Order: sequence, then structure tokens, then C-alpha cells
Amino acid sequence: MDILRKTLNVIYGISCVIMATGSFLAVFSEVSNRAFAQLVSGIVQGIFNGGPYSRLLFLVVGCFLLFAGLSFFYRALFYRDRSRVITVKQGGGEMAVRLNALEDHLATFKEEIPEVKEIKPILRMGKKGVQLDAKVVIWSEGNLPQIARKVQEVLSRAIKEALALDEDIKSRVVVSKILKKRVGPPSGKITIKK
Repeated sequence: MDILRKTLNVIYGISCVIMATGSFLAVFSEVSNRAFAQLVSGIVQGIFNGGPYSRLLFLVVGCFLLFAGLSFFYRALFYRDRSRVITVKQGGGEMAVRLNALEDHLATFKEEIPEVKEIKPILRMGKKGVQLDAKVVIWSEGNLPQIARKVQEVLSRAIKEALALDEDIKSRVVVSKILKKRVGPPSGKITIKK
């Protein structure tokens, strides 16, 4: 997915630079590229009726497209998503953990809390430390504040154990659904075909 996103950014950057070059040629080249200039000036006259601001508009659009194309190039080639990696210093060196891997690990802790059907943790690394947002689907039995506190405690403890952190983890629980727990067989007749 990352390669596809970078490829699309490069293609978009190239197209923006090509359009910016065409816009600059339309503004600055009246003699050298006569056919291209006539084509573009014909388009400009058709759109703007040859108004005095048509060249200025093409210049502004060209500058914008050039800036957009270069920024997409930079983002595709040199930008790294550093906020999705936690680096922990240990006695023998450093350890880097992707937040996606840690989120997958935290999702398995739903078995420790019987009132919770599903946990979707979202981790962020900021200047203040690790921040945890947990979207949970819970069963209707139980006290919501107690369940939320239990989820916070279990996930915070799991993060501290996995990364050997001493600092506090800011956590927030978002209850996205409350489901009724099904007890017994479903209502209706059950027929067995032979």
C-alpha cells in the first residue's frame, strides 16, 4: 500500500510539473513556441475573452501547480512516517516497534475482559508520550465506567510490559457499540432435515 501511495504521488507530481511548465510557456513564450503559444492563447481568449488578467491567472495557476508538484515529489521520496514508530532505548542499544504491531498485540487482550466483545486500539506517539484511544464494543451487562476503567488498566499494563516503559500512558476509551448478549438458542423453530 505504501508503494502504491508513493507511486501515485510521483505521478501526480509529474503531471503538476508538466501542467505548470505549460502554463509558464503560455505566459512567457510568444516567439519561440509559436504553435503552442497560439493554441494556449486561443484557449485563453476563448475562456476569458482575452481579458488583461488572463496571463496573470495562468502565471498564478502555474506557480501553484509547480509548488504542488514539487511538494508531492518531496512527500513521495523523502517523507517518512516517523510518528508510527516507537524507539525504546535499552542497555544494549535501541529497539524500534511499529505502532501497528503493538495495536494488533493489544487487540488480543479482549479475552481478559469478558464484558468486551471487540477492542480496536489506536496508538499515537507525541511529545507527551504514548497516547491510547481504544474503540470498544461491549455487551449490555455491566457498568460502563467500570468496564472503561478495566480496559484502560489492561491495555496500559500491556503497553508498559511490552515496551518496558515507566511513564504513564494517556488513554481514552470510546464505546462504539453496546450489544445485547444472546443467551440460549435463537427464537423460532429449529428443524433438522434428514
